[in-house]
Amino acid sequence: MDNRLIQRYISGHVSEDEKKQILNWLEADEQNMRHYMALRKLFNFELWRKEEKKETAFSRKLTLEILKIAAVFTLSFYVGGIFSDTSGKESVTMQSVYVPMGQHVELMLADGSKVWLNAGSRFFFPTCFSHDVRQVKLEGEGFFEVQTDKERPFIVCTPEYKIKALGTSFHVFAYEDTELFEASLLEGKIEVCDINRMQRIALSPNQKVSLENGRLKTLPIMHPDYFLWREGIISFDNEPVLAVMQKLEQYFDVKMNITNEQVKANHYHYTGKFRMRDGLEHILKVLQMKKRFTYQVDEDTNTIEIK
Repeated sequence: MDNRLIQRYISGHVSEDEKKQILNWLEADEQNMRHYMALRKLFNFELWRKEEKKETAFSRKLTLEILKIAAVFTLSFYVGGIFSDTSGKESVTMQSVYVPMGQHVELMLADGSKVWLNAGSRFFFPTCFSHDVRQVKLEGEGFFEVQTDKERPFIVCTPEYKIKALGTSFHVFAYEDTELFEASLLEGKIEVCDINRMQRIALSPNQKVSLENGRLKTLPIMHPDYFLWREGIISFDNEPVLAVMQKLEQYFDVKMNITNEQVKANHYHYTGKFRMRDGLEHILKVLQMKKRFTYQVDEDTNTIEIK
């Protein structure tokens, strides 16, 4: 397999036929998958594009031993921005991960905690946690399985909220450029703090908090299928059309320009499951069956107009 084609596949610049060619190649032999994983770890696809312009070959080894990748077709992510945080008592080396659109990734942190990150998410974490706290930063959507450590709470910082846990499983939706926020608890116990309003809410299993009218509101978790995005599945259950469109914007990195007044009225709700790999247009075509609308894609502006 041509390494240049693999490079374009990782950066998302392949045709459907080329994509099928890569996937068939990956499934054909275990050695092919090992070769792909080696390339994915060795090269940062943003650096690839810079080197492409210079038309020079390069090899840069990128080692992140604490990252353990579990999914086979969701390995495309950008790791970079190693920096040092000296604001506390200890000097902590931080690392950052960016997950491209249409992808998701699983990480294992230094304490054994697991993190799943959804498309378009940025995650900042230390190579080694301090003695008194385990703190990470999330801009996007993540699912956490935290190792129990009563002496060191696990804190997820988002732009406006903090989620504190000791040992538990929970989910956070907190993309920076959207008003949507949600934190859901599956096991254990967490405390959600609104940094600006100093509002604190403790959750029990099968509860979540959502932002409504500027305040956090506690609700029951009605449909755990929502967390299937860790397996590459988007699930909606009786969600308002505007909320659906907002999430699709985040997952596929597009701007939805809704001019259809009936859709904007938000009277319609959607229920269904979609595979991320089937793409945005497939999802829109299925949604059209519920409420008739048309759409037009403008690739130059990365906008989809809903008419």
